Amino acid sequence: MTLNEDEYYVHRIAGRKVERKKIYYLIEWDGYELEANTWESEKNLLGNTELVKEFETSLLKENSSIPDILTSTRKVLLQNTLDPDIQQPVTIASNNKRKAPSSDKEYLDNLPSKLVQEWSKIVKRSSRKDAVRFLENLDQSLSRAQGLIRPLLRDRNDTQFFKGVVPSVTVVNNVDSEPFPSSFKYINSLVYSKDVNPPDPAFLIRCDCTGVCTATCHEDSQMYAPDGTLLVQQGSPIYECNSACACAKECQNRIVQRGRTVPLQIFKTKLKGWGVKAMDNIKRGQFVEEYLGEVITEEEGELRGKFYDKVGMTYLFDMDFGAGEDHSVEYVIDSFLLGNASHFFNHSCEPNLNVYAVYHDSANPDFHRLAFFAKRNIKKGEELTIDYQGGGGSMTDSTSSKGKFACHCESPKCRKWIHK
Repeated sequence: MTLNEDEYYVHRIAGRKVERKKIYYLIEWDGYELEANTWESEKNLLGNTELVKEFETSLLKENSSIPDILTSTRKVLLQNTLDPDIQQPVTIASNNKRKAPSSDKEYLDNLPSKLVQEWSKIVKRSSRKDAVRFLENLDQSLSRAQGLIRPLLRDRNDTQFFKGVVPSVTVVNNVDSEPFPSSFKYINSLVYSKDVNPPDPAFLIRCDCTGVCTATCHEDSQMYAPDGTLLVQQGSPIYECNSACACAKECQNRIVQRGRTVPLQIFKTKLKGWGVKAMDNIKRGQFVEEYLGEVITEEEGELRGKFYDKVGMTYLFDMDFGAGEDHSVEYVIDSFLLGNASHFFNHSCEPNLNVYAVYHDSANPDFHRLAFFAKRNIKKGEELTIDYQGGGGSMTDSTSSKGKFACHCESPKCRKWIHK
């Protein structure tokens, strides 16, 4: 089965309304319940004329006795849909498979995806008012879920993969029947929120090398060995050649920006949710993966961190290497909805990966990449882990997250608890 890169697909347009002379369409999202319906501005549907035509055709069929139905400025809805403005279904058929869950089992099974769907839409809209309201109502939803027992799930052995991702990243669940998160979108580069501008290449400093770069072309210390493995100690920044340099892409000093070279597999663990394993042997000091996601401001990270605290998740990673004496952080990477395999790296008190601050596209000390390198030799099939309290960039240090969770790393040096 192939995983699509798009996060959401439109099932159909099911309504139209006019507010302040602007047209909005009611969208039913493919694979989601009717409670997930949203009203979207007409401008958001540019290029989807076929969907609009299908809606108008269906509207005419259902309202053949109203000749001006297509030009009406009042709200019009197709049958078998739900209007989120009033949270009431419109002639829902009794055998509709997409009706809202009624039993405790259905409620518990659908709660995580419903929370993710709602929060993801708030994040996309960047609505602080909606986010605050959502967080206020979240306690009630989580309270009902407590004490409900999830039934045993059947095994599944199908392998999925991400289209267009090289080397491959596969997905396997041999533990239960929980599907891979449908809200997660795999990306191959950082995504910048509307409040964050990409680094300006005009301020980059080129190296002085002519022809082949020397081992120390940007700093006094040598970054990489001839085989590409890392030489500097954790806690030291990595300065790679950049777009201002005249050297080729194959330069010895462009390891991280050339990307991952190791195939990976996202797999379901018994106690830690999803994890990641190496599908090839990895040498000590070898670059494994970069932490990708949406680059947001520290202020936005504080807000999102409140939601993650509630549901016991951590996907915020601070760019804190350049933090001054006041420990202030300017940028945070959030991989909750957008990310790569590193989103699924689990914690270990004795990890096999270290994280480093890497500079190659920014002259701003507060903006750096976060790259994971092998702390030791890693065998094929071994789970890749990081220390959530490690340096060079840290999970949620600048956000409000203060959670404490049981650790299942099974390391002899296990601290028993994960503090976030």
